[in-house]
Amino acid sequence: MERNRHPDILKAAERRFIKHGVSKTTLDEIARDIRLSKSSIYHYFASKDDLYIAVMKKQAKDYISAVKDIFNNEEKKFQERFRNYFTLKSQLKNEYKLLFGIIMAELSENSLAEEKEILANLLLEEEQVLKLVLTAYFKDSLIAPKEDAAMILTIQTSMMPLMKEIFNSTLNAEETPAQNKLLDYFEQTLNSFGH
Repeated sequence: MERNRHPDILKAAERRFIKHGVSKTTLDEIARDIRLSKSSIYHYFASKDDLYIAVMKKQAKDYISAVKDIFNNEEKKFQERFRNYFTLKSQLKNEYKLLFGIIMAELSENSLAEEKEILANLLLEEEQVLKLVLTAYFKDSLIAPKEDAAMILTIQTSMMPLMKEIFNSTLNAEETPAQNKLLDYFEQTLNSFGH
C-alpha cells in the first residue's frame, strides 16, 4: 500500500515557503527535498497555489490548536493562560511566519481572496475559543457581560495597538514590556465588564 505523502509535502513546502518565499519556491525543489517526483506532488495538489493555500490552512489550524491547548490547561490560572496566549500571539511572526504574512498583507490590503478567507476563518475560530474562555472566566461572577460579541470586539480592538507594538518588538526576552502592558490592559478590560 502506498504511503500518504500529503503531510510530508506540506512540511517541505512550508519550510521552503518560509525560507525562500512563495514566488521563489518551485514544486521541483519541494519534490527534491522529500525525494518525490514533481508529478507525485500534482497527485495531491493541482498547483503551487493550491499547495500554498493548504500550507496556510495548516498553519491556521496549528495556531488554533495551540490557542485551545493554552486555554484547556486547567492546571494554570486564567491570568497565566492569558499570559501564555499573548506570548503565543507575540510569536506569530516567528512561529507562524506565513500566517503572520497574510495578517500583515491584510492590514496593508495586499492579500489574495484565499488568504482573506483563511484569515477570516482563523479570526472566527479564535473568537469562538475566546468566547468559551471568557464564559468560563465569568461563570462564577455575579455580573457577567450581557453582549458576548460586543465584549470580544472591544477586547480584540483594544488590543490591536499593543499587539502591533509586540509584533514590532525586536526584544528576544521571554516577556516584553509590551506583553506585560497588554496583559495589564486586558485584565483592566475584563474587570470593567464586571462592574
